[in-house]
Amino acid sequence: MSRAELDYISSEPAEPVEHIPWRVLIANRPVWGLLLARFLTDPVWWFYLYWVPKFLNSQFGLKLDQIGLPVAGMYLASSAGAYSAAGSIRS
Repeated sequence: MSRAELDYISSEPAEPVEHIPWRVLIANRPVWGLLLARFLTDPVWWFYLYWVPKFLNSQFGLKLDQIGLPVAGMYLASSAGAYSAAGSIRS
């Protein structure tokens, strides 16, 4: 990046930071949708996050340094499911 480009970027005024009161957030319907979705899905996600390593250790004898690949596979599968679900919502 040239010095002129850096100067041009730096010349932009900073955007003002706007404080949003909690009462405005709580009155917002999309916020309630997000809270409901997190309330329903987070316990399931955290269950798998803590349960899978213990399961792999107790059932297959895998140690902590050996569960990386299976857990990564679980994360990839859940990511693929999330993307496919998001795609079906937009359709």
